[in-house]
This record gives sequence, structure tokens and C-alpha cells, in this order.
Amino acid sequence: MGSSSSISRPARPLAVIVLAGALLAALTTSAGAAPATAVGYDIAFPQCSEHGARYPSGAAFAIVGVNGGPATADNPCLGPGHNQPGQVAWAAASPGLATQPRASYYVIASDPGPGAAAWPAGRTQPERCAGDWSHDCAYDYGYLRAGSSLRLARWVAAADRWNHVPAADPVGAPWWVDVETGARWATAKTPGWISLNIAAVAGFVDGLRAGGVRLDHIGFYSTIYQWRHITGLDASTSRAYFSPAHPDWVAGAKTLEQARSACARTRSFSGGPVTLTQYASGGFDADYRCP
Repeated sequence: MGSSSSISRPARPLAVIVLAGALLAALTTSAGAAPATAVGYDIAFPQCSEHGARYPSGAAFAIVGVNGGPATADNPCLGPGHNQPGQVAWAAASPGLATQPRASYYVIASDPGPGAAAWPAGRTQPERCAGDWSHDCAYDYGYLRAGSSLRLARWVAAADRWNHVPAADPVGAPWWVDVETGARWATAKTPGWISLNIAAVAGFVDGLRAGGVRLDHIGFYSTIYQWRHITGLDASTSRAYFSPAHPDWVAGAKTLEQARSACARTRSFSGGPVTLTQYASGGFDADYRCP
């Protein structure tokens, strides 16, 4: 499971008292009451630092990336460590909205092909995979990576509860499958590349569902361009492969005003409802909850 060893294990009872006090103090200053403009933020491994994590203030809700860089790497700041709050605890301390829970998760999807770390081989479940770049192997890769991320999130939730800091329920929370061109995907150089990428994305979805996450709690993060570039699909053709119950989280806005406009149905890339839009704010990625 990637680099999960870098996340602090649950403390002994005596250490819990000291650690919990430090974490709760940090969380109190960064969370607090809901801001006047109820927007959230998403954070992940780029916000990690050995000199102390830097999180945005005034978040109404938060979305935390579980893996980082390659899909096989874990976010080392997901849980508590170095006497500072983990990112999930920080998210869980936000007030939340009536239509948006305090903490959600996202997982970076990819389809790197044979030779990549953790590429499946010699498997019979969930699909038979010999290790080649086939539909079944791409599906298995996504399925297994999503399952690994969900297990890590559950472990962090247990660690947060043990340390008496705000904790989230990974199974009951929304999850987002991040489909971006910055990750490794099959390209036109690979025969059947579009179907391979679709299979990988479907594997990520089904891996989360197998872990107990509700179908309508699993959405996609992307843009019209990136979704089409990777899967070859649009809002109409996506329905042949993915349920319209999956919501869309639309990236690309530069301002809050643009983010509000991006809630339009025409900005959907997978055919599902647009429920969140992202925009740049103060050096962080802010997120607007659509009406």
C-alpha cells in the first residue's frame, strides 16, 4: 500500500493526551464557523511539508486527496504526524453545509500499463489478468488502487478517533475519481487505448463500490476537454459506460464568479449533475457547491 508507513501509528494512551491537545488547537484555528461565502477547499500531497502543513482557513467543507503523484503513492499527510493535524482531521473539523458534508475524499486515477508499479498480473479476481495491457488488467488496476485508497482512508479514520481528533467516515463520505491528463494513461500509440482508459476508470469506481461506498457518492473530477481526451467520451456517450447518478466536479475556473457559472448543466462532462466546481483562491484550490 504505497508509503502508508510514513503516517503515524495510533499513539499510546499517554501520548494521546499531548497529541490531541496540539491537534485540536491547530484545528480550531483553521476551521471554526462557516464563512460568509460558503466555499470549501481541496488539499492533498502538495500541501505536505516537513516544516509543517499549510492549510487554507475558513473552509466550509474540504476534500482530501488520498493518493498522490502516481496512483500507487499514498498521501503522507492524510493522518496525524509530527504534532500537527492530518488533512482528514482538518477537513472533518470544518462545519460542512446542508448539501455538502464536512469531509470528502478523492483518488487520482490512471492507466499506466504493464511495467508500472502495482500493475496486476496473474490475477483471476475481479477480472482475469495475465499482466498485459488488456481491458481486464486495466480494470483490475483501477479496482485494486481504489480499494487500497479506501483501506488507507479507513485506517486514518481509526487513527484519528484513537487520537481524539475529528474523524471522517470514508465509507459514508463522498468520493471523487480524479481524471486528469497529468496522470499516466494509455494513448493513441496503444491499440484500443480509449477502451483501456474507460476500463481503468470503471475499475476505480467499482473498487470504491466494492468497499461499501454508495454509487451516487462516487463522482468524477475533470473537465470536458480532459474527460474526452482520456476516455473519448462526452456527456451523452458516457452514459453507455457510467451511471448518470455519478456527479461531476468541474475544474478550470479562475474566479468564484466563473465557478458559479460552471455549475451549468452544459458543463457536465460525464452526463451526471454538476455539484461542485473548482477555482483558484489565495494559492489554494477552492470549491463552490452548486445550488
